[in-house]
Amino acid sequence: SKLVTALDVSPQGKILASASYDHTVRLWDAETGNELRTIQLQLGQDSVVDALRFSPDGRLLAGGCFRKVIVWDVATGQERLRLQGHDQTVFAVDFSPAGDMLASAGWDNTICLWDLTCGKEIRRLEGHMEWVKSLCFSPDGKTLASASVDHTIRLWDVATGMERCPTEGHQGSVTALDSSPDGKFLASGGSDQQILLW
Repeated sequence: SKLVTALDVSPQGKILASASYDHTVRLWDAETGNELRTIQLQLGQDSVVDALRFSPDGRLLAGGCFRKVIVWDVATGQERLRLQGHDQTVFAVDFSPAGDMLASAGWDNTICLWDLTCGKEIRRLEGHMEWVKSLCFSPDGKTLASASVDHTIRLWDVATGMERCPTEGHQGSVTALDSSPDGKFLASGGSDQQILLW
């Protein structure tokens, strides 16, 4: 058995995706527990997926790897896109609510925004002083929140790439983010054993 590195559940709640140090991504029937498909990674010895996220329509699955993000077709398990632009491991990925854009971030302290219609980088967001652990689009897709080991959460304007305001409140690494469905609140958690609502 190998360490499980990432999990995500499809928006419809029917499929569970998991990634492991065994160099696979597996898709499971969430109701029965039966394995639906195994995606074998062909990326060399460091072929580990450290982040997983389903697209809003559940048709695509994005995985953050060493220096790249891979996007698979859920129905077939075939690779659809390979997004390369990071210098280090990608620890966080998130689809925009419309599903036309993907954000990725990781050990190189930067965030990349990708156009999924063409697989090209739209822009790079820089400002964090340490690696980025979590990303979260607002429900309207206009704002991207990022959480970092540098103890901060940063809010970015997706259309311009401008930073709206850094928020400080955690006394340690910020490792988890999630937005309320109405977009009014952002929850964060970290190594200081606190959960904060913004």
